[in-house]
Amino acid sequence: MKVYCCQCGFEGHEIVTHLREEHNLSVFDYLSTFASAPVVSDELMYGLPVKLLKPKERDIPVYEKVTHRIGDWEVEGFAEPSHLTPRIDTSYKFPPETELLINGIRHGDKSLLVGPTGCGKSQLIIQLAAQTNTPLIRFNLHGETSVSNFVGHWVVQGKEMIFVEGVLPRAMKNGYWLLMDELDACTPQVSFLLHSVLEEKGSLVMADKDGEVVEPHPDFRIIATANTIGKGEDSGLYSGTQILNEAFLDRFATIISLSYLPFDSEVAVILEKVSIEPVIAAGMTQVASEIRRAFDEETVYSTFSTRRLVNWARKFATLGDIRKSSEIAILNRLSTDDKKVVEEVIQRYFG
Repeated sequence: MKVYCCQCGFEGHEIVTHLREEHNLSVFDYLSTFASAPVVSDELMYGLPVKLLKPKERDIPVYEKVTHRIGDWEVEGFAEPSHLTPRIDTSYKFPPETELLINGIRHGDKSLLVGPTGCGKSQLIIQLAAQTNTPLIRFNLHGETSVSNFVGHWVVQGKEMIFVEGVLPRAMKNGYWLLMDELDACTPQVSFLLHSVLEEKGSLVMADKDGEVVEPHPDFRIIATANTIGKGEDSGLYSGTQILNEAFLDRFATIISLSYLPFDSEVAVILEKVSIEPVIAAGMTQVASEIRRAFDEETVYSTFSTRRLVNWARKFATLGDIRKSSEIAILNRLSTDDKKVVEEVIQRYFG
């Protein structure tokens, strides 16, 4: 089984020479960033006969493209997974909005998924990549994210300076999907950096690397997620979100609004992930649905995500007690007023 370079995707039975010649990195420097990554294959380690690639033969692995069927939709992908392909979650249920995302990806759009916390925005992208064997890099944006986090930075190695590429040029060069989570937490410095990249067939100018221009690989895609549409929010639920520049948002050709799964689908997700009675799973989902309605009506100020619902089911499966599991998974994170309302709803369905 060959090993891969986590910097660029090079494949071989050993990457020690590759790291030194192509990235000017020692094994020690490489492992300080990618601690668990192997640098030598098992075959080479145990003295089995292998073919080592010569420098001129080294390249990013090329995988055969095929068409995958996901539900009622066809989407192009690869015949084999790469080292950056996510794992398939067999319990995942693709929502109807999947068709819109597939259409955007097919046309090379920069796509944005907007919806409440825990409704499955990131998982939709991750599982679409998983089931099409597509390499994906996931990057979480926050108030401290800097341009160097995205583009790269210079570091001192011995008596030399070397440039360590960030996730953006790496994804652009190799044709990966770049998942940018929490886009509405993006700082203006980062959003303005992305302006040129978000254009149709847009390129990246790396000012800190002598103005090097990175052109996008044909398979490169940017897909972002956000809890708000970048206009700000006053509920307090998503504090720290930014008001995004209209010109920045205008560059996303596909914007998809996502909500929670339909009732039956959400019950099915619980039963796939947790071994509990169907009637309990249905009761929990009814509680979640009612709290969401109360949130929309501003009766409570905390919503009820699918993530929280699954966590409640797992706690119940361990403790065997609705009240104790609801305290740990739900009630102890709420304000006093919200806690009273949610307790009443739980009591209504479970006694």
